[in-house]
Amino acid sequence: MVKISGAKASSSRNCPSHQGTGPAARRTPASCARSIDVKDERKMSLNITTRAQAKAHARELRAEAAQRGESLSHARALETVAHELGYRDWNTASARLSNQADIPIQVGERVSGRYLKQPFEGRVHGVRELAGGMGYEIILHFDNPVDVVEFDSFSGIRQRVSALISEEGISWNKTSDGVPHLIVQRESAGLV
Repeated sequence: MVKISGAKASSSRNCPSHQGTGPAARRTPASCARSIDVKDERKMSLNITTRAQAKAHARELRAEAAQRGESLSHARALETVAHELGYRDWNTASARLSNQADIPIQVGERVSGRYLKQPFEGRVHGVRELAGGMGYEIILHFDNPVDVVEFDSFSGIRQRVSALISEEGISWNKTSDGVPHLIVQRESAGLV
């Protein structure tokens, strides 16, 4: 929830950008980006990595403001999202977010899940988008080797594996009993 500080218009002299004469001096503190106070719980819960997600969050903020009977412009909502993400302004956030890939999992990221019914933890060693964006080829390196054979008489140890997965992090290939070969989860964010 965004809180605009409740300072009176006469206190605008406390903000350096409102001193003097001219258009900046006529702005109210509510229009000053410095007056935004974002609650800590929202900062901790944001998982925004693309411009599209940031813009969607700005639309959510506008809808919340409208429900409270408050007016919030789209530009102001974008600036608020930028501040929530720790950027100076929307232009900076937009430039940084647009440079990040839309791939839902990144090289070096910590993951966990199941490979051939066996639990694992590890890192993403490689990722490549498949043609048409239908999924991804992923290469994982497990922290500890995984025995993928269910029989006691012999073992099949794997530590680095590759598979084709959907955007949800689930492989299309399945075992004979219908279980996906690979289910990948980000350690911090649930399913990919």
